[in-house]
Order: sequence, then structure tokens, then C-alpha cells
Amino acid sequence: MTEDAPVPFSAEAEMGAVGSMILDPLRVIPLAQRLRIGPDTFYVASHSVIVEILYDMVSMGAYIDILTVGEKLDQWKKGERIVERAYLDQCLDGTPTSAHAEYYLDLVRQHFIKRQTIRVARQVAVDAQCIERGDALLRDVPARFAEIIDPAGPTDSNRSVLEGSIAAWRAAKAGEKPAVGLQLPWDRLMTMSCGLEPGITIIAGRPSQGKTTLEDNISMYMAEEGIPVARVSLDASRKELLERAACRKSGVSLPKLKFGHASDAELSRIEDAKELIAEYPMWIAEQVDGVGDIRGLSTWVRMQKLKHDIQMVTIDYVQQIEASEMGWRADENSRLTMISRRLKALSLEFHIPVLLLSQLSREFEKTNTKRSPRLSDLRGSGSLEQDAHKIMFVYKDEDVAAELGMDYQKHKRPTWVDIQKNKDGETGAMEFWFMTSYFRFDPADPDFEDARDGIAGGKPIEADDMLAEEVLI
Repeated sequence: MTEDAPVPFSAEAEMGAVGSMILDPLRVIPLAQRLRIGPDTFYVASHSVIVEILYDMVSMGAYIDILTVGEKLDQWKKGERIVERAYLDQCLDGTPTSAHAEYYLDLVRQHFIKRQTIRVARQVAVDAQCIERGDALLRDVPARFAEIIDPAGPTDSNRSVLEGSIAAWRAAKAGEKPAVGLQLPWDRLMTMSCGLEPGITIIAGRPSQGKTTLEDNISMYMAEEGIPVARVSLDASRKELLERAACRKSGVSLPKLKFGHASDAELSRIEDAKELIAEYPMWIAEQVDGVGDIRGLSTWVRMQKLKHDIQMVTIDYVQQIEASEMGWRADENSRLTMISRRLKALSLEFHIPVLLLSQLSREFEKTNTKRSPRLSDLRGSGSLEQDAHKIMFVYKDEDVAAELGMDYQKHKRPTWVDIQKNKDGETGAMEFWFMTSYFRFDPADPDFEDARDGIAGGKPIEADDMLAEEVLI
């Protein structure tokens, strides 16, 4: 950037951010503070002054509206009025609604980062002219740029972090909310895994083993409980995922619906399920939404966090994500290493779990072995194993199905969910029934003892439900 190049900022975005803070202070000001947007983040001096006043009023617990802010503006710096009251009216006139506050705040933050980057880069260029050792300069450069995003460093002391943990443990002992991650739909898996916690949790398996259905069960359960979920589906379409959810919710077989054998009562149940699912706090992005590249995916997740305060992200699946910034010559291992690092950083930045689906290695696929998969079978990069907080595999067994006298390709399948890495809990495999026509996982008794009664998850499998074999994920 040359010295006479325009300074990156948007007066309209800054005005929209300020107007939104005044129109909806209870929502927008905490959001701005969470994004570490302060008075100095604004380039226009008038906006900086107004934001400083707003933050001062928040600290005192004062009521915020156009009149109270105007009064504070009159008193600012002992009568020295840098901003006229009329400018507040201009800010509100330029902000007809606060609904787009997240967008305005993000633009303000992005322009601030660019200005700070230019400032640091210029200082580095000056230092490079006079410093004796170039390697010393290089060692210092990353820390300078890191301060742009996080100038204050960690805000909590070690004491306060531990105090928070101990308070959560005491609450768990008192019978309040357990000090674990997000609740899973199945008690046994929840107990073993301690739930979904910030960091990466990987669900891996061969094609058609049910890993996408497992993710779908978990995501829909979270959304049904009121937990906002963002889902990136690079394999199945949003239409497919919603149809499967409706079948699972209503207890109506998808093959029956597709072949036109569903009764009027079953179609009514599908309608009821649709109305419920439509209200879930869940947002699904497909390949066409520009999330197939790690850069676009990260941007979309950030926007969902700003707009909806999502508490979990799911991605199906990691090997489908591109990394265009690395160029076409990057091999799969290098690409997945970079993607894994980015997703882990995103998870820890927002303090939310990322549920990441993964394929197994081609070597495992070629061996036709009957052994269960293990950590070394993850496809693409050892970084997936290293960066993951938890790793579980989904697999089925033809021999077990034969012993139970079951048609392996239809109806229900004996399936294992095997936790092989868990930083905070146990490891081990659990038995499940994979109800293929309903896209549902039901817990099974140990060694599938419940198969003797012809029951999966307590629900008899009706003969007229077994009308067709669908293509499984």
C-alpha cells in the first residue's frame, strides 16, 4: 500500500454499528464487546466518542436510548462537545433496523484489522532498514501481527479459570447441571464420552456405515433441545437431510413414502414433523453455498456465530473440503493438516465443539479386512488424529448379522460406535441398532441380546415397513 492510498474504513458500516447499539443496546453492545470492538476500533472520531460513551453508560448500568446518550454527549469532557447531538439523529436515520448489526460490526472489525495490519507492516519495514540481524526481526514479526487480533492476551487469570471449573464441579455434585459437554441422545454414549466439548470430535467410518446418520441424529437432537447448530453438508443435500429427519421424527419409513405406500395417517405424521423441524434453531449449508473451501467455510461459520450464537458446528466430511489458497499442487496430507488446524482454531476461538466426519484410508478399504478400524486408518493426515479431542468409529459386522438370523442389507443393522480417543473420558465400543428405513440409531443390549425378541430400541419392526432397500449414506 502506498502512502497516498485510501485508508480502509467504511463510514456507513460504522454508522450502522453505532445506530444498532443505540436501537438495541441489550443485544448489540454485549455482542460488540464479545468481538472486542472498542472505541479505537472505529476510524471516524465521532463514532469513537459515541461508543466510548455507550460503554461508559453500560458500566454504570444506565438506561440507553437516544435521549440519555444525547445528555451524556452534552456533558462529555466537561462541556467540550466533539459530537453534536444532531449527529446521533443521523446515525439512527442511517440505521433503520438493528437486525443487521452483526454485519455492520464485522465490517468495522475487518477494516480495523486491515488498518492495524498496514500500521504493523510499515513499522516492520522501517525496522528492517536499521536492524542488524534479520532473523531477530522475523522472530518478532508473528507476535506483532498476533496482537492485532488479541491485543490483551488471555483475559482470565489462572485462578479465575480454576475457580470456574471448581464451581461447575460443585454444582454437579449438588445435583445441578453436570460439568460435561453438550448432551448426546444416548445415555451410555454420553456417559462414556462426557458429551461434545470445545475442540474437534471426529466420527469416522467406511462408506454406508451410517456416520452421516449418526451426525444427523446428534444435530437434530441438539436443535430439538433448543441448542443452535450450524451444519456444513458437502455430501448429502439439505433436502435429503431434512427428509430423513422428518422420517425419523414421525416414525414413517422413507421407502414407504417414496413408493407411495404410506397411509393418510402416516402422511399426517410427516406434516406434523415438518412443522416441528421448521422451528429448530439449525442452519444447513451445502456445496453451492460456497462452503466447499476452508476459507468460505470459516467465513460462513463466523457469520452463523454472529447471527445466531451457534453452539455446535458439524461438517460432513473433512476430505471434501478444499484449500484453494494452498494451490493445486498441495497433496492431501498437507491440505488436511492445514484444514484440521484451522477448524481446531475456529472451535477454540468460539469455545464450541466441531463435529467432523471423516473417511478411512484407501489402504484400509483395499484390504477387505474384517477387523474394526483404528486410529491409524483415518484417511489423509496424522494431524486429524493429533488435533482431535475425541475420535469415534462407526462400523457394522456381517458375521454378527448372520448369527442373529438377520438380512444384513435391510431393515436394521447391528452397528458399533467405538470411541478410540477421548481426552476427558473412557474409550470402548457400544452396540447400536441402525434402523435404516428411519435413519435412526437406537441403543442395543450388550451383544445384541435384544435381537431375540425381534425388537430394536423397544419398537417392533413392522413387516409392511420393509418395502424397499434404500441406498444408505
